[in-house]
Amino acid sequence: MCYDAETSRNAFVIGIVSSIVLYYSTQKTEYKAIALFLGYVTLMQGFDYLFWTHPPPSDINRVATKAAAVVNWMQPVILFLLLRTTQTKQTTTIKHMVLIYFMIVVCYLTVHWNKLSFTEVKPDSAPSLRWDWIRFKGSNELGILYLIVFIYTSYTFLNSSTNLLFLLLILGTFVFSVSKHYINATYGRFWCYYAAYTPLVLLLALQAKEVGLN
Repeated sequence: MCYDAETSRNAFVIGIVSSIVLYYSTQKTEYKAIALFLGYVTLMQGFDYLFWTHPPPSDINRVATKAAAVVNWMQPVILFLLLRTTQTKQTTTIKHMVLIYFMIVVCYLTVHWNKLSFTEVKPDSAPSLRWDWIRFKGSNELGILYLIVFIYTSYTFLNSSTNLLFLLLILGTFVFSVSKHYINATYGRFWCYYAAYTPLVLLLALQAKEVGLN
């Protein structure tokens, strides 16, 4: 599990490399967009590596904590921006939904910005790191909105087969991480850890599909 610097580093490397390979292994724009998005999600493992290797009161830890909070909560927005390039047809509903989500995230982070100091292992998260930005007041409601925007964005832009596979992998890893790690509120970290391996699974699925067609 994601309980040390080495594991976070390995997950980061695997996630980034497999995302790059997935991107260049297909001509389908939606797969390329997904590869870029999963690479973006994998950045969280890079942040975790910095948290492990630069404990408080390191300035690197302080800056990385604030940056990680932004990167984490902006994931649905990045997904929308990437997937919108795959189609010319877009709905007003999803645009408004993403815009509202973006504004709420900005407000949430602004209110709690000064509370974001360092990321480290704490008694209620041990032996894992504690991501404080998913623990502040309003985080549960924002998390629900995160999922709604994420799912609706995927539904709007992806074709049925790609959408099903992508959502099964992403939501499957999310549900698993919640069921395994909700008790100490580290499920957000572990979802990003499990999701780091998603591009590798998608790459294998894509290769298997191509072999089947041949």
